[in-house]
Amino acid sequence: MAFRPISTAKIYMQVIAQIHQGLAAGELVPGQRLPPERELAALLGVSRGSVRQALGALEAMGVVQSRPGDGTFIVPAPREQLLAILDELRSEETWDPIALFEPRRLLEPHITALAAQRASPADLAELERIVAQAELKAGRRELSMEEDLAFHLAIARANHNEATWRLMQRVADMMQRRLWELYKRLALREAERWPHYVEHRRIFEAIRDRDADRARQAMLEHLLASEKRMREVEAELQSEREE
Repeated sequence: MAFRPISTAKIYMQVIAQIHQGLAAGELVPGQRLPPERELAALLGVSRGSVRQALGALEAMGVVQSRPGDGTFIVPAPREQLLAILDELRSEETWDPIALFEPRRLLEPHITALAAQRASPADLAELERIVAQAELKAGRRELSMEEDLAFHLAIARANHNEATWRLMQRVADMMQRRLWELYKRLALREAERWPHYVEHRRIFEAIRDRDADRARQAMLEHLLASEKRMREVEAELQSEREE
């Protein structure tokens, strides 16, 4: 894979984006060993710290695996691993629902990059309609989880891949059943400055502009921010229960 020097802000996020792009293009394959940290930093034109931060995040997502003394490798069959995680979670009732963000970070940035390449004019119109509807409802403090899930499902539909669509339907179903209470509290707390629609519009505009790298990065940033907000609300509710 021909790595390109990086010169813009949020360096480690763009290192992540290049790894995802290499996977999507087939230039990086499961089981492949990445260049050593020092060499990768030189290829990308960034610091070793930025590379280390990116590789740590990718390992948390399940995309790469660090083997001490051997190097960092692309994890075999990440999609099959994701399916196994979801199947296991569906059969249990005690798991932390916010843990869904981890497999979503593995899946959705790639789905969003593909949508930027594959979305039809009808797909783009539907995404814009959903974003506009959410913005309107935010102004009236009428947001619900449906608008959020509809946006993510519309991106999956824009991939024109039945397997991807079915997988995201499963994720959405699990979110709706297990994250409802947290989402209601979050929507109430954030209604006047609801960050979701701002992030969703940024994602939509990247898809509309056919910018796969920007779309991938915007989705990853959105998922990281959403998880942080959910964790904060979860802590608030837990504190209230303990009072």
